Amino acid sequence: MNPSRWILWSSISILSVIWCCSFAISYVSLAEVAYLNGIVYPWAWMWPLLLDAFMSISSLDVIRREMNHESALPAWVVVVAVTILSTAFNVTRAYPTSLSLCVHALPPVICFASFEVVMGVLRSDLRRVSLGCQVVSH
Repeated sequence: MNPSRWILWSSISILSVIWCCSFAISYVSLAEVAYLNGIVYPWAWMWPLLLDAFMSISSLDVIRREMNHESALPAWVVVVAVTILSTAFNVTRAYPTSLSLCVHALPPVICFASFEVVMGVLRSDLRRVSLGCQVVSH
């Protein structure tokens, strides 16, 4: 494996672990918010997926739109809005101290940031591969 590929897959692997950890922490907090605010037990586990998983799916839509030379603005609006909502709901579980607020706000922000970095790495690699195919085909 060449060094570029090793760095690519190492970066994706590490960022995937970071994403999973931040997603899990945010998920637990959001599930508790759902349960404490009237979503009954068997269904409260789904509520966090409406936010954090949708954030990731919307990030994929950004890349799809960019690859198809479409405006990515609508997808970016959704990604940012869902990240803000997830952060706001996570913060509702915090104690009223600055440190606690930061601790609760960090997981959805890291979830967003790590997924976006992975998407950026993949986007860059796809462009490089695409340009390589164009050069070879000419």
